[in-house]
Amino acid sequence: MKLPTYSYSFLNCYDTCPKQAFHRYVLKDIKFVPTEAITWGNTVHEALDKRVGKGTPLPPECAKFEPYALALDALKPTTETKVAIQRDGTPVSYYDDSVWFRGKADVVVEMNDTALFLDWKTGRSDYEDPYELELHAMAFQAARPHLRKITARYVWLKENKLGRPYDVSNVGETLECLQEKADEIEMAHKRGEWPTKQGPLCGWCPVKSCGFNRAK
Repeated sequence: MKLPTYSYSFLNCYDTCPKQAFHRYVLKDIKFVPTEAITWGNTVHEALDKRVGKGTPLPPECAKFEPYALALDALKPTTETKVAIQRDGTPVSYYDDSVWFRGKADVVVEMNDTALFLDWKTGRSDYEDPYELELHAMAFQAARPHLRKITARYVWLKENKLGRPYDVSNVGETLECLQEKADEIEMAHKRGEWPTKQGPLCGWCPVKSCGFNRAK
């Protein structure tokens, strides 16, 4: 069994519980069923991509997000940009056979050697994970090496507020950390060691063979 191409989703799942990551992304013996919240999030991302990137009017259920689109119109951003790199950080096409990490940038505004990343979120702003923003900035900058300063923020649409600004310019350090994490995962895979990790979401985990799963 091969390891999947690295992504924030896979890495985040691995940090949550290696055993769940193994079943979901490597063995693939559990079916992913999108929740209502995930479906809504996909709908919003698609609508904003068409509005901000192409001028298509927002559907009625997303009309309340129009102020964000208006604010971005004059900045000529790129939206839903697919980014990918090889292990050494070299940029590569998204579906190339040599791809090692894939990501996607919701909104990017470039100004000379600086860039602003915005990541749409439709849930609650209880927790922000700048690692997601760092990874996508790393892969984006690989294809645009002239960028020196990159700032990233979450946009919490449900609460109509911006998250805190993060400086994600240190893409070299981000790549090194990702390479180290990949070494750890690849060694675990070689040894067949995908340990369970107990957490607050165990009751909703689809891996029924885990001893921590209270929903069995």
